[in-house]
Amino acid sequence: MIRNLLFPSLLILSQGATAQETDPYYAPSETNDLAFEVLSDAQVISFRRNRELCGYIGITPGGDLRATEPTIGKSDECFADDPPLDWILVASYHTHGAYSPDAFTETPSPSDIVADRDEGVSGFVSTPGGRFWFVDGAEETAELICAGCLPADPLFEELDEIEDFYTLDELEAQQINQL
Repeated sequence: MIRNLLFPSLLILSQGATAQETDPYYAPSETNDLAFEVLSDAQVISFRRNRELCGYIGITPGGDLRATEPTIGKSDECFADDPPLDWILVASYHTHGAYSPDAFTETPSPSDIVADRDEGVSGFVSTPGGRFWFVDGAEETAELICAGCLPADPLFEELDEIEDFYTLDELEAQQINQL
């Protein structure tokens, strides 16, 4: 295995991984594992800098599942550097930065789902409360994989009830209600 020194979880997770090239939203189970590891590492930096970190997961020409080095964004947005052109893009990933009682960051945002849909990928989102979400770009949904399983911001306070599943329409309505 190859490890990155800054982000030790950026490694080759599996040799010979294959993608269903006819399905641009294909995300093998190994993708969940890699996203979890990358986001676990990124959470601490995200909290310390109060910035979102983001990147991509893809399959290399050799069939290896890899994650790009995280891009450091702003406190409420992140635009990942482009992955290598020869990768089969599988998923995006990003953190939601440090906890703020003024921001609703415990679910993926509508723009998270739209971005994944428009890029033809699935996505993974981590939150200040330590939640790990899967975004299905094709179905325009977000599903909670686990709560409290990723590092949480020490300042995090649970203020809202969070469901395990949302549609894009539900997240848009929730965003309007937060204004």
